[in-house]
Amino acid sequence: MRWVAARVVFESADGGVTADLIASRFFNLGLKGVVMEDPGLEPTEGWGRDALKPGPENAVTGYFEDDARTTRRCQTLEADLMDLAAERGFRHQLEYTRVDEAD
Repeated sequence: MRWVAARVVFESADGGVTADLIASRFFNLGLKGVVMEDPGLEPTEGWGRDALKPGPENAVTGYFEDDARTTRRCQTLEADLMDLAAERGFRHQLEYTRVDEAD
């Protein structure tokens, strides 16, 4: 099965709230979960030594099946993010990548 990874990289004064709002747009599309990246996140005690280090930017990534609904989902996500960015005053960039299930 093929998937589409939709990654939203954003700049915001309140990264945590913005990440939650972006995640809610993915949930509105029927996704069950997202991956959130926060460059300010510091590993706490108990994290493994081989834990991934935070990326350099705030981002939220959602994965959905690459099927007949893909085009409509992308259009809906893009429109929702534009509305949200205008309302909340943040900048964002949306990147799509197709991945195989094994990845």
